Amino acid sequence: MPAPFPAPKQGISIGKYTSAFPAFFTKRQPRIIVSDIWAYIRSLIPERIGHDRKKEARAYVDQAFEFYEAARNPRTGSKPLLYYYTFLNLAKVVLLIHRVKFPPKAKHGIDDPKSNFRYRMRLDGQIVHIKNQASDHSEIFPEFYKCIGGSPAPSGNRRVMDILSQMPCIHMAYSRVTKKRPNFLPIKRCEIFRNKDSIWARIVIEKPGDETRIIFRALKKRRAFNRNLRQVVADNANEIWFEIKEVRRSGRGLDKGIASLQKKVLEIGIWSIMTSDGYRHYFSSIEPRKKLPQIASIYALMYYLGSITRYKPQDFDKIIEAKYGVLLQEIIATQPSQFLYLLASCISGVDVVRPFSEPSG
Repeated sequence: MPAPFPAPKQGISIGKYTSAFPAFFTKRQPRIIVSDIWAYIRSLIPERIGHDRKKEARAYVDQAFEFYEAARNPRTGSKPLLYYYTFLNLAKVVLLIHRVKFPPKAKHGIDDPKSNFRYRMRLDGQIVHIKNQASDHSEIFPEFYKCIGGSPAPSGNRRVMDILSQMPCIHMAYSRVTKKRPNFLPIKRCEIFRNKDSIWARIVIEKPGDETRIIFRALKKRRAFNRNLRQVVADNANEIWFEIKEVRRSGRGLDKGIASLQKKVLEIGIWSIMTSDGYRHYFSSIEPRKKLPQIASIYALMYYLGSITRYKPQDFDKIIEAKYGVLLQEIIATQPSQFLYLLASCISGVDVVRPFSEPSG
């Protein structure tokens, strides 16, 4: 009986320089290991930002650092607001890197609507409102969204619970608390191959078990998944192999082809968690209409929580003690650090990680 899937394409592995594929890889460069992420972010300014705005960029990084450090000491209710202003200042640095000329009195570009105020205790009904891009680039969030690869920026309302479902750090706990299926399927490894004419990628997952089978089924129904990947015969009975359709390589150049492969995978949806061994990547089965880039999801949720602590801190205390409080506390504890490293990786085009002996929270 013939094999149900085609045999994998044979080629030469490109090797060690693709550890960040498919999330961050845009050039063949080994991962960057840094203990002081703030020093690394500051080091990006001289090479990425024009001379006329370097001083401004340094001021934003310094202010972001001060907010971040301040958030390490106060009570939990003060942390989201401080972390949000950390993110806001770093978003402005990203805009400067991308030559976006925003005005001095720029706005948030994201809003906590008044309709939220009456029903703060019902997190299921809460929304954030994303603004349209402004002609003078004054709305920061949609500009930032575009710079991190989320173009076009989606204006309109987003349910807070939908954003919460896009946090891989809590996806199993989220599923247990909400009684909804998780959205993330772990990727075991990614490999890139070449021959004289083309390059292609192979993505390997563990054969789904009871907890992941339902995610796998949902993922295979996604149009982008079927458009960009084909299943091939795996050499290991405990694995499932997919290949991205090959792209032509021009001469000896590989980076442009790899960037094309990455774009195909990112259409499906890739989320990452920094661990003590580097990044772990996940396929996402989130509905396309609800999806935000991972960095934008963290940013939007911290804006929402920061808005509560700014205007109604007593409500935040009640929310933390309610049904979803354990999920929110985990996000506040882990995602600011993840945000810094994810953002640095996105800017650098290669994975930026802690020394592997250090904790990854």
